Amino acid sequence: MLTKKFLFILISIINTSSYKRLLDIIVSLHPSNDIKLSLNKLSQKIGIIGGGQLGKMLCQAGSKLGLDISVMDKDLTFPSAQICRNFVSGDINNYDDVLQFGLDKDVITIEIENINVSALEDLEKMGKLVYPKPSSLKIIRDKGLQKEFYL
Repeated sequence: MLTKKFLFILISIINTSSYKRLLDIIVSLHPSNDIKLSLNKLSQKIGIIGGGQLGKMLCQAGSKLGLDISVMDKDLTFPSAQICRNFVSGDINNYDDVLQFGLDKDVITIEIENINVSALEDLEKMGKLVYPKPSSLKIIRDKGLQKEFYL
């Protein structure tokens, strides 16, 4: 069993944003978010929507932890396509592509907020863990909602 204390020590040693984000996702996989994290949760399929530099760094960090990570973006010229074993070509703004990509994933995250949020909402309704939440993405993408949220 891994403990949150161990993960926080690991974060402070590594101190890179991609590892922090990945470890936040790992910690959140435990349903009760208590101190212990089951190792079998590390075998869950993680999907990253967006294949830019952040996606590439998440794949690099995840491969060192032995995580099953897939990335989706337009084509093989994107940075994460060179690193990720499971790169899927698809349009991150297309509802069907995003939905199809997420169907066999346990956890889905994004590396860019300009994606099809409706598909993420439906994946979340199907029981998929989506981080950040689609409702948060709607606020992030709409500057008017952002201002209302912070007022």
